[in-house]
Amino acid sequence: MGHVLGFEDRYYTRWVPEKCAYEVTYSGEDLMSGGIGKVTDDEWKELDEAYSWTGQSK
Repeated sequence: MGHVLGFEDRYYTRWVPEKCAYEVTYSGEDLMSGGIGKVTDDEWKELDEAYSWTGQSK
């Protein structure tokens, strides 16, 4: 659903020298970082500015 609203993924791949491998890092609190979290305050602001269903921005 987040992609439909225009949000991009919020996870990244980083190199972990101790493991000699790349590892994907997620945030459990952000919907766009693994699909389990919630919509962040920044995302709500972006939604309100783009779609302003109340007719006015906060």
